[in-house]
Amino acid sequence: FSHMATKSSPNKYQRRKELLVYGFVRALRIEIPADIIDICSSFYNTANILRWSTEYQSEYGLALTNDNTCVQRVPSNTASVSESYRYILADDDPVYEGLHCWRVHVSNPKSGWIVFGASHPRKYKSGVFQHNGGYGVTYYDQFYPSKNRASNSENSSAKHFNRAKCEIDIFLDADQGTMKLCVVDEKSLGEPKFHELPTKNKTQDSVFEGWVPYFVIGATPMGARLQIAKIPTEWYGDSSDDILFEEAKQ
Repeated sequence: FSHMATKSSPNKYQRRKELLVYGFVRALRIEIPADIIDICSSFYNTANILRWSTEYQSEYGLALTNDNTCVQRVPSNTASVSESYRYILADDDPVYEGLHCWRVHVSNPKSGWIVFGASHPRKYKSGVFQHNGGYGVTYYDQFYPSKNRASNSENSSAKHFNRAKCEIDIFLDADQGTMKLCVVDEKSLGEPKFHELPTKNKTQDSVFEGWVPYFVIGATPMGARLQIAKIPTEWYGDSSDDILFEEAKQ
């Protein structure tokens, strides 16, 4: 089962794939059931732009645009909660086993504080930094939780994540309980790594909740924007022209 909010109708990126398959089928002048076309479209472009969750996010300080595929840090305009920490999860089914990879398109012109990682699908309190169930890293080489950092070596640093604009990959091995991250096309500069993450077979919880991409955005990256795609694991660390990220509408 899924703990995530029910996803809405296919976004424009998924619809684009469906239309390409429909066009091909129409050219052949044959009739194919819609379910078969859906299956075919899933193989046409193996990168899938994801929406951001409207359930698992802070109630203030975040704005969703571009059909909910872009999240932007904005002023909260409320005195009821501190302007500090805001969190958001991707709107996707949790993964419980196997290898998975997500690519995050980052626009962070003020070089603000952002945690990149994965979490069990759950809600976090705004204005307070909590990572119970969340695992991630910042460009200050802050690993949360620190006990799950797999290595302190130079090539496991995240300091080069401090970019005004870049793409960051998150690679999760849900079976082994490991996670690594890198800046696309710059793996040689360092891959922060995590180990001993909860797994389906070794979790101490009564129910293993699975994993979804997870981000915490501080107050310093005001105006920062994130977009995310699920990509094939073999693309990890290597750029691709098949991912159609679009800049957020101003």
